[in-house]
Amino acid sequence: MENHNRVPRSLDPNYHISHDLADHAISWMQREKEIDPARPFFLYIAPSATHAPHMAPKEWIDKFKGQFDIGRDRYREMTLERQKKFGVVPPLQWTKQVASHFGGTRNPMIVSWPAKIKDKGGVRTQFHHVMDIIPTILEVANIQAPDVLNGTPQKPIEGVSMVYTFNDAKAPDRRKMQIFELVANRGMYQDRWMASSLSFIPWEPVRTGFDPDKAKWELYHIDQDFSQADDLAAKNLDKQKALVDLWWAEAAREDILPLDWRAVERLSDQLTGRPSVAAGRSTFVYGTPLVALPEASAPDLKNKSFTITAEAEVPADGGDGMIFTQGGITAGWGFYLQKGKLVGIHNYIGMERYRVVSTDSVPTGKVTLAFDFKYDGGGMGKGGAITLLANGKKIGGGRVEKTAPIKYSLYEGQDIGEDNGSPVDFTYKPPFKFAGKIEKVTVELK
Repeated sequence: MENHNRVPRSLDPNYHISHDLADHAISWMQREKEIDPARPFFLYIAPSATHAPHMAPKEWIDKFKGQFDIGRDRYREMTLERQKKFGVVPPLQWTKQVASHFGGTRNPMIVSWPAKIKDKGGVRTQFHHVMDIIPTILEVANIQAPDVLNGTPQKPIEGVSMVYTFNDAKAPDRRKMQIFELVANRGMYQDRWMASSLSFIPWEPVRTGFDPDKAKWELYHIDQDFSQADDLAAKNLDKQKALVDLWWAEAAREDILPLDWRAVERLSDQLTGRPSVAAGRSTFVYGTPLVALPEASAPDLKNKSFTITAEAEVPADGGDGMIFTQGGITAGWGFYLQKGKLVGIHNYIGMERYRVVSTDSVPTGKVTLAFDFKYDGGGMGKGGAITLLANGKKIGGGRVEKTAPIKYSLYEGQDIGEDNGSPVDFTYKPPFKFAGKIEKVTVELK
């Protein structure tokens, strides 16, 4: 997507999104400088190759061929030795989602301002938070944050500008404290002390029976223990209690309470009651091919029976192509023609794929094709039966033992007439456009 508009899949076999993002960024900067050379600009670019699925270009992968054959344990030892040599050892605890420890929150930042910062390459140790970036930019730009925006009163900005550190490496910290919380993983920083309470490891699915009042709290003196390796809680109970009490006070002030430690359930519109343009409807009619409809705006196919009916025109050769899909490589449904046969499939969170193929070929010409799913019931994520029909006649059927109960994808949507995103299974390659003509697709929830 670009500016909320769909970007068609590239036909270049060597296409890579990181190159495309860089080209767009360069083009944008060139236009900005040509229109108004004196006007400052802000550019944020996030290459896509550093997150699973890792999409580094083949030529880059080839450069490192064989370098990791020693195995991860030995490579980790070598990496640690290099880090010690250069003085850049992190050993920070934990990772993303764990806001209680710096391994889940701490990131490096580089500030460049040649006209004003004289200490080129200098290092700063003052404690700051991401919320301090906006006040820093405002001070540098000599702009006062508005009290009212479009008639709406604004909350005061709570961040602390970092400009005071730019030319004074030893300036005393101006940020005195900071609260942290994410899915009940909690942390409280104050004056170089940090209290940390780990509640759940990332993606832990079962979170019942948790009592935040009984969770363990650790205590670290950050000046002497950057990586939070030495828990001082047992030796300094007064400091620990003071920080825990401060956490609860700040949590109330910052509207963090009540705590919500649910995991994947928070992704579910059904469980959270999030508003949806599809809520309350049981019949959806799509008269033209449609792509990239967000899952939250599409009919909710989870934990229920449904029927997808397509009025189509199938070419004389039987045709191939997607009729209807919701989701993609992580989970979802597919309903398509392949080699003249009708196919219905459910992708269960990438772990199982239940694929049903019709025993008979689909009639050519104008035809009514249907995918009927009868849910077993009895709770969330249960199985059911797929029935494939052509002109009302059953031409195939099979079982789905488990269904994705919460969310199909964070980034895929619903497509009709092609698959705009990742494939729901690997027997075809997107965009897998329907070779015939789709007059209408009706989805009925039951």
